[in-house]
Amino acid sequence: MPWYNAVVWSDRTEGGKRVYEWIKKDDIRKVSWTAGLVSIEIRGESPLDRDLMYIVIQAPFVAVGKNVPV
Repeated sequence: MPWYNAVVWSDRTEGGKRVYEWIKKDDIRKVSWTAGLVSIEIRGESPLDRDLMYIVIQAPFVAVGKNVPV
């Protein structure tokens, strides 16, 4: 997992296994958080920008890497 260069979050499946998902810093313009919600603003150069402006995450575990703009 790209811990230093991504926002990583996890949740558990119905079977109890932990699943990790992430967005790399190359796709992130800015990250902010408040009241347990993490907002990721998508960079204009990212392929994700075609369909998304923001991603809002509410998960039991969220890690923001040291190299991600906040």
